[in-house]
Amino acid sequence: MNSEDRSILRFGAYASLLLPVAYAVMGIALMLDPVEQYRDERYWTTLAQIPYYTYTWRIAFGFVGLLALAVIPAAVRLARPDDGKGAGALNWFTIIAYLGSASLAIDCFRGVFLVKDQLLSAYQTGEQSFMLAAKVAVGGGTDVNGVFQYGGVGLWYTLVGLLLLRRKDLHPGLAWFAIATGVDYVLTLIFGLTDWFIPGTQIAMMALLAMLGGTILAPGFHIWLGVVLLRRTAQPQTAATIAPVAAD
Repeated sequence: MNSEDRSILRFGAYASLLLPVAYAVMGIALMLDPVEQYRDERYWTTLAQIPYYTYTWRIAFGFVGLLALAVIPAAVRLARPDDGKGAGALNWFTIIAYLGSASLAIDCFRGVFLVKDQLLSAYQTGEQSFMLAAKVAVGGGTDVNGVFQYGGVGLWYTLVGLLLLRRKDLHPGLAWFAIATGVDYVLTLIFGLTDWFIPGTQIAMMALLAMLGGTILAPGFHIWLGVVLLRRTAQPQTAATIAPVAAD
């Protein structure tokens, strides 16, 4: 392992171990946020009255996206196949994961400032056109439906897990955590698009799956991944081999 790979793995390990903290803060704030129980105009009026839980989970989720940008290259180095099989798909889905993670961070921090600077002012004035414009702005973003943020990132997790399963030097549990996290992300996207609720309840399947992924699956994978990456960086460094140059 050269110095560059060691640095990427170590930085990715620290970011991976911090991710569960961001997930935990996000999950707690979401569960406590009174806004999330509404899907009509009460959503916006409650948000304008009690925005602080929304600030908290949006900022925490934004850090999930930022930290993921450090984890992705480290996880790719760990999962990359020695025989090259699947490398093309891994490179492509890695780019998609970068897009989704960056989009998540941008949208979350953007949402915080729009609520703080636009929505609250709009509902204080009570001007209907201002309120409508603020709601449209807060509801928008770079990936409104989460195709990249959930679907693309979920497929990346799944592919990384499948590639990790092929490695004999790693416990298969790490791979299965990655696959389960990826499937959860994709299902969260699907149920989010359909806005499906559990029959007879007010519990949205998207919220339930997001809670499962954010409190158990993703944190479990990232804690395990962080430990594995730190152990890899503790291995002795190999000296670079200099190939002899033929005389003219």
